[in-house]
Amino acid sequence: MKIYKLENLENGKFYIGQTTQQLSIRKGQHKYCFLNNIKPCTSKLIFEDCSDYKNIKIEILEELFTNSKMIALIREKFYIN
Repeated sequence: MKIYKLENLENGKFYIGQTTQQLSIRKGQHKYCFLNNIKPCTSKLIFEDCSDYKNIKIEILEELFTNSKMIALIREKFYIN
């Protein structure tokens, strides 16, 4: 499980999330949801003001060596705050 940050480098807006997937795949899913107006689009604010999708960065904030959703939620909220 990974806690990650998706950030628009043009305006500094970011999204914190959790995934078990590769980050490149998760970033692609966020972009797909935005471009196809799939609801809910949790990262809409990240993509809507972006002139070039290369300016969207995704990075691991923490790698958790557990499958516990509760621990992942606690760590995700830590980074959000």
